[in-house]
Amino acid sequence: MTVGEAENPRRNIPRAIRLTFYRILVFYIVLILLLTMIIPYNSKQLMTATKQNTSAAASPFVAAIVVAGIHGLPGFLNACVLLFVFSAANSDLYIASRTLHGLALKGHAPKFLARTDKRGVPIYALGLSTMFCGLAFLNVSTNSATVFGYFVNLVTIFGLLTVRSRTSFCTSLLLSFMTGKAVLWH
Repeated sequence: MTVGEAENPRRNIPRAIRLTFYRILVFYIVLILLLTMIIPYNSKQLMTATKQNTSAAASPFVAAIVVAGIHGLPGFLNACVLLFVFSAANSDLYIASRTLHGLALKGHAPKFLARTDKRGVPIYALGLSTMFCGLAFLNVSTNSATVFGYFVNLVTIFGLLTVRSRTSFCTSLLLSFMTGKAVLWH
């Protein structure tokens, strides 16, 4: 998504892809290896972590810190996780607003979403994307889980319709190349 706005994309994008590989290697494989060396398989903290799936104690990293006996670090780790969540939310809002802005520029979304402020921020697209984030709070109570399920079903149906329309377009394109005639699907 950020390729179009990157400075010198021919040099920076391959570098970012390589760094992503190393981040995955370090954060997933190496840290899991270290966790398995720190926490014994029959550890009490590990057993309670698997039973508390909604609290911060469910993290195996917190369990490893407790086993190591370091006081205060579990709270710091949870603060870091919260910071990472804010960073991911910021990135998702950036992608959503830029996508809506690009669609509006091409005429595939309402024109007011193409407006930007003097710094180039698509404020209306950002506002609309932020309003959809409020839908995530529908799942806080049990009554709203039904409404949230309706929204999930709607998005799934629209996604299937999009896949179907793209499939029929690709099929029509393939048939027109094979036969040399335009094929239209209704």
